[in-house]
Amino acid sequence: MRESERGAAEPWAKLWATWVPAEFLSAYLEAAKGSPFLPQTRAELNMLLHTHVIEKALEQLGADLDRRQDWALAALRALLDLLEEPRPVAA
Repeated sequence: MRESERGAAEPWAKLWATWVPAEFLSAYLEAAKGSPFLPQTRAELNMLLHTHVIEKALEQLGADLDRRQDWALAALRALLDLLEEPRPVAA
């Protein structure tokens, strides 16, 4: 992507990065409804998912810093977005 196009693409990338996981999670939770491996409360599910996503973002940042420093800024921005405010799981 050209540097001049990056600003226009960023809102679409954020929309995609939010919408796709939300849709996947919604379908997964619907399919697994009532399963014993799911947390019992919405608060437990939120905490588990948020913790997992932060752990994965930290892993990604570490990998980018080790292997491709030019991508590390994107990984750091994603991590900072996650730390700003926990997002509740859609009902």
